[in-house]
Amino acid sequence: MNTTDKYIDAHCHVFNQDVLSMGIRVILHSLKVGEIARMLEITHIDKLLKKIDNLIHFMDIGLNNDTEGIYKEMQDVYKKEYILTPLMLDLTYVSGNNKKNLHKSFKGENDELLHMHLHHVIKEYTSHAKKNAVKLSATESKNLNSKLEELESKLGALESKLKKFGKGNKNLRLFGKRNFDKQLDHLKDLKKKHPEMVYPFLSVDPHHKGILDIVKKEVGPGKKFIGIKLYAPCGYSPTDPLLYGKSDTYSEKEDCLYKFCLDNDIPITAHNSDSGFATFNNSVKVNGYIYHSDTNSIEKVNKVIKFKKQVNILKFKFDEGWIEERAMILNHPKIWQQVLKKFPKLRLNLAHFGGSGQLKNFISPENTPPFESYSWPKTIFEMLSNPQYPNFYTDLSCFDQNDDFLLKDFKQKFFDKNPNIQDKILYGSDYYLNMIFSDSFNNYLNMFKNAFNGDFDKIAKINSRKFLNM
Repeated sequence: MNTTDKYIDAHCHVFNQDVLSMGIRVILHSLKVGEIARMLEITHIDKLLKKIDNLIHFMDIGLNNDTEGIYKEMQDVYKKEYILTPLMLDLTYVSGNNKKNLHKSFKGENDELLHMHLHHVIKEYTSHAKKNAVKLSATESKNLNSKLEELESKLGALESKLKKFGKGNKNLRLFGKRNFDKQLDHLKDLKKKHPEMVYPFLSVDPHHKGILDIVKKEVGPGKKFIGIKLYAPCGYSPTDPLLYGKSDTYSEKEDCLYKFCLDNDIPITAHNSDSGFATFNNSVKVNGYIYHSDTNSIEKVNKVIKFKKQVNILKFKFDEGWIEERAMILNHPKIWQQVLKKFPKLRLNLAHFGGSGQLKNFISPENTPPFESYSWPKTIFEMLSNPQYPNFYTDLSCFDQNDDFLLKDFKQKFFDKNPNIQDKILYGSDYYLNMIFSDSFNNYLNMFKNAFNGDFDKIAKINSRKFLNM
């Protein structure tokens, strides 16, 4: 099969019903359905209905498909014109090695708490709406009551999906002991079935005992996995000794992940935005560099870091900004700058270009937002512009369906005006996680094509092929 003219989705996932449990609650808490319900005015009930619709759609994709099914869902839109690079995501250690930090509900043993949580916040929203309905006209009040009935119906549909994740189904538990192994096996099978169309990335967490040996066995030329996926906000620094080595000085003799990847020209994709997901722990032991936003500097530590933003799983309470704080401290691109100082030729993709919110502020400086709200893309841009880092890239992935204007703005204000970095930008979908924010995968793809027009080939074909070293 000739694949030299294929497009490449440089950032996607094929999570399925066997590993979906580790995604369900990730999405639920990333969205914070309860907080959304409390935030919205009654006249915005359609937004809440839409969020629940998207969540149901997301769950249906995973529940109704195995890995091959997810692959086919993507290729139904891509028309088999796209090579996929499915990324693993190991959340086994998201609460560290101390599993008592995870409440029983997160092990599939007491999911009633999750249902109660949803019931409570929706009931609270409904009660508030009914109290304010008296202020509406008869027609508006009738319409609101109809929407509230629809909300109750959709909540019932959502809960029927969630019940599949109860204690009766051991395969659908969150953070199952075999979750990593299942993903590994599924992606190896997918690669075997579609050898020229699938190039998987292996998830690495330095807490995983023996992970470097697994990497050496499974990743590299002639093996099933082409690259490495890292997600530092889950509880470690990108400069952890297993990844980075023990010293800031490069040595031919040291044995660490980046040295292995450099020696074998293996690409690494690292989640890099101030949103997404993060460790549930309120403190983590960090050995490596962390970032201080108040001084815009990094510090090398070997100690327990306590986060100000707290997470209480038992009560389903998450302080506002908990993900942002953990991401900022553990995964800011300034830390990755330190990685490239030691390994300047490392083949690295810092995914998401800092995130859509940060990107919006970065390309629209007239808004004069706080520095923290655009420091990620600003730092990544500096790294892209540095000729000492010839194999450094960033991708655009997981945009909201309403981000068409942002992408067009990015293309006109940034991409077109910086030709020196145009060959460092990659296209990615983040499928199927992106479906929580979008009605249609086809619409998502067209949003990118419309924004980049003739340059879409550059970000989705030429650049991606260079990054993957194909």
